Amino acid sequence: MMMNSKKLNILAPLRTEIINTSEKLLGYLSLLFVPIGVGVVMHLQLLEMQLLRILVVIILGTMSTMIFTSLIFSRISGEKFDD
Repeated sequence: MMMNSKKLNILAPLRTEIINTSEKLLGYLSLLFVPIGVGVVMHLQLLEMQLLRILVVIILGTMSTMIFTSLIFSRISGEKFDD
């Protein structure tokens, strides 16, 4: 039990640093989304014209990512999946 309390005492400064850093990053998070939102509003007509292509790319990209990830996971874990 003594080992766990020593480990917690050692990790306490690290935890505090992680919390401080994450709070600073979250404070600037809105700066990342404002330019994207302005760009979408400015090019809304273009997005409407290309909506079908955008949706196809999103769906195919998501499906291929999921398939690729499952294949890599099955190779790494050594499991065989039956169809």
